[in-house]
Amino acid sequence: MPMWPGCQHFSQYDCAMTAGDAEPLLDKNATEWLRNDLPDNFQCVGVPGDGNCLTHAISKSVIGVELLYHGLRLEMQTELRENMSWYKDHVYPFYDDEMAKEFLTQAADQAVPKEASADGNWQMAEYLGTVHMHAIANILQRPVVLLSEKSAWERALAGVYLPARNGITQYDEAHQDSILNACKILQQQLTDAR
Repeated sequence: MPMWPGCQHFSQYDCAMTAGDAEPLLDKNATEWLRNDLPDNFQCVGVPGDGNCLTHAISKSVIGVELLYHGLRLEMQTELRENMSWYKDHVYPFYDDEMAKEFLTQAADQAVPKEASADGNWQMAEYLGTVHMHAIANILQRPVVLLSEKSAWERALAGVYLPARNGITQYDEAHQDSILNACKILQQQLTDAR
């Protein structure tokens, strides 16, 4: 669970928007481009492509604004560093301890952009990988569904990431039905693509 003040009740801050409220957030061009790949009633949300697109999208999806993107990156770093043995056992079980520790240390370092040298500007954010998606699901204690166009599935992070380390909070039958429906659609699309 994120550590900044008030986040012990994170789900109470979840964005609960009507279709009209969400309209300005939508990326209609992306939704149209992906219309054959998206499950029914899924829409693309526009976020800046500044290297923080994943954390921007998660922040916007959870609270309706991109305000939490850097805080999410900081929490990812903390999550990976403090729970390295769990991630080694569950995300990298096929690597030896030394190799898994190296990958996880690198992933934790990549979670937060570094400051540039003399000018004090932040460097471009690093690419986030699968282990970061697992960390986000564990931080938020909720499933994270990440979609991409079919042609990018082999090299994208598309998938359903579950909060296996701590379990799920604020999860009712409607949430379960939504996630299961998305999983079924993704599974069908994968089957059809073959």
